[in-house]
Amino acid sequence: MSCKALKLVCATALGSMSLSAPAFAQAVPVADDDAAANQLQEIVVTAQRRSESSQKVPIAITAVGGPALAARGITNVLDLGGSVPGLQFQNFSGIQLPFLRGVGATGSALGNESSVASYVDGIYFARVPSAFAELRNVQRVEVLKGPQGTLFGRNSTGGVINIVTKDPSHDASISGSLGYGRFNEVRGDVYATSGLGEKAAMDIAVSGKRSDGFGDNLTTGGRYGYDDSVLARSKLLLEPFEGTRFVLSGFYSWSRDAGQKAAYPGTRTGTVSTPNQVFDNSTIGYYNTVSDNNFDRYNFWGASLRAEQDLSFATLISISAYSKLKEKHAFEGDYGPRPDFVVPIRGKLDQFTQEIQLASKDRTDLSWILGAYYYNNKSNYYDVHFVGPILFGPAGLSAPAHQKAESFALFGQATYEVVPNLKVTGGLRYTWDNTTADGYIAVFGISPTFFVVDPPKDTDKSKKLTFRAAVDYQIDPNALVYASFSRGFKAATYNILTYTGTPNKPEKLDAYEVGFKTSLLDRRVKLNGAAFYYDITNPQVQLVRSGTIFFSNAGSSRVKGAEVDMEAVVGGGLTMRASAMYLDSKYKKYGSRDANGNIVDGAPTSIPDLVNGGSIAAPSIIAAGNRTPLAAKFTFNVGFDYTVETSIGKFVATADLYHNSGFYFEPDNLLQQKQYNLLNAQLKFSPTDNYSIRIWGRNLLDKKYAIAATSQNSAVHEAGYPWTPGAPLTYGIALDFSF
Repeated sequence: MSCKALKLVCATALGSMSLSAPAFAQAVPVADDDAAANQLQEIVVTAQRRSESSQKVPIAITAVGGPALAARGITNVLDLGGSVPGLQFQNFSGIQLPFLRGVGATGSALGNESSVASYVDGIYFARVPSAFAELRNVQRVEVLKGPQGTLFGRNSTGGVINIVTKDPSHDASISGSLGYGRFNEVRGDVYATSGLGEKAAMDIAVSGKRSDGFGDNLTTGGRYGYDDSVLARSKLLLEPFEGTRFVLSGFYSWSRDAGQKAAYPGTRTGTVSTPNQVFDNSTIGYYNTVSDNNFDRYNFWGASLRAEQDLSFATLISISAYSKLKEKHAFEGDYGPRPDFVVPIRGKLDQFTQEIQLASKDRTDLSWILGAYYYNNKSNYYDVHFVGPILFGPAGLSAPAHQKAESFALFGQATYEVVPNLKVTGGLRYTWDNTTADGYIAVFGISPTFFVVDPPKDTDKSKKLTFRAAVDYQIDPNALVYASFSRGFKAATYNILTYTGTPNKPEKLDAYEVGFKTSLLDRRVKLNGAAFYYDITNPQVQLVRSGTIFFSNAGSSRVKGAEVDMEAVVGGGLTMRASAMYLDSKYKKYGSRDANGNIVDGAPTSIPDLVNGGSIAAPSIIAAGNRTPLAAKFTFNVGFDYTVETSIGKFVATADLYHNSGFYFEPDNLLQQKQYNLLNAQLKFSPTDNYSIRIWGRNLLDKKYAIAATSQNSAVHEAGYPWTPGAPLTYGIALDFSF
């Protein structure tokens, strides 16, 4: 890091140098207890589907409480990438694609599911638009690392992100925020809750944002780099009888973003039609676009019912959830100023899940949970057209397709204290998956239909046993060590943009991990760490080719690494935090040579055409030894919060510095994001307990970096390497209130 950057961090001592929070809440002084005021406050998590202190759970988990999210200016799941060790995000077509410890999936099409599963209040969502990932008015976010193949509904190989929203309170209150920032960004949110008699309470949370975007569309004169959204959530709490509890929830979200732009730095793009135009960043501008009509729009809504019944020996829980997503995309396939490769797309998703849990009451020697889970997801591209006379003929082609994924699982896990302070945990899950897909491609000509490509309808069925085994030892009340071995898998999926008739293979991950969790100096310091090794069979690979999604599998890969995170109450209102992760994530087998020396089952790659623009499809390569996508070798973050009480009110300063050593976007290791640093800070002044004024800034070093990039090529020159830049320096002011 340069001396200039270090000086800026110190000068911005208005905050904390974090972006990686350990698995406990931000330090919050307890006003009525002088001792507690200098201690760190733990967070209670549900990593094992029951409420436990994060420091007592033998799992690598990072949990960030709602107050800490607000203090650090984290307003969307995407911002967590700089706050959680090993977590990296790609935002592609307005969909959040998380990678955790080098494990993830880059495909953003309907029907594709991430290797890192996303949950809200314990409910799985196969697809997460940016608006739905807003983190305003939430209680906490839990990030579980490693395969979650036992207790969480949908199997995942990389981990789980669980957003826990607030429950209604019988005590009436209202809080909110209104802010204005650079690029004419307007943000607002409000949360209100109240009791409805002695046995009921209700709340509502609404948030939204709109901006001019941080770039311009040089073709249309419009905006680029915007991400407008609205999110509303509401809960109704009913407690009609002693030991009986119902929570009925509903949500609605809407979002629209500008999509990708052409020519990843170091490449060029060219128009399909003549006269040929060639563009690169020197002519377009880093934050501008020349695409004549690119956008993504999502409407997402749903409801759920959680019912809990206290039994004499256990708690019975039922979680039912339904959601529906409608999306529309305008996709300029060569990302140029002419309608040479236009792809209007309409799709929808219907999802229903049902989970039953039977969890034991808290006991000192044995705790257990049994359950069943059902998942039904229907993904449908009902209106997909490829239009452009040079590439697709005078009338273009149509490519509708759909996929139905059903899954049923039985699971159980138990923890037994063998001798005082020594516990063993064992869990099993058996899953039945059934995925069916169908679709066709109709190419239109002078007659109504020129010809049809109609791959046969196909079904993939699989049965998998996954498990978890762990042992932990509580050395003393403030120190825990653990070791675990677990297995997770990700089900096979089909490419329905456009349908090919062949699924990829299921992805299986075996994880070995050892770790420790400690509280030191009378809970003034918390230090956690873990070392891990992953062995992955058939890692799924999803790329963009010819404007569509391309699915395949590598042979195998492995991940090994270590992480450590710390938080400390220094005293005098100062709390510091830091974390670091080392990650070595590579393909072990990806491609081989046949008897004639030809490469088979290799990694797709391409050759940039720096003269005409775009890219040229190239023979596949052997990618064994290449780094896996979005797996930075080294990341760290440092930060602090500083609180000062004065006669006119309270000042809270927060600053966070995140370093990323760089990573590749695809298996061929062609597109590379080089190392970068992000500095965020905030100064909050509260003249009373009811009002606060915040001045905030993000990416204060004004670094240029990408949050998504991919290769797109075929037999003709096309876009080459579309991508999405991260936001430049942004800043603003906000007024917060609470009553």
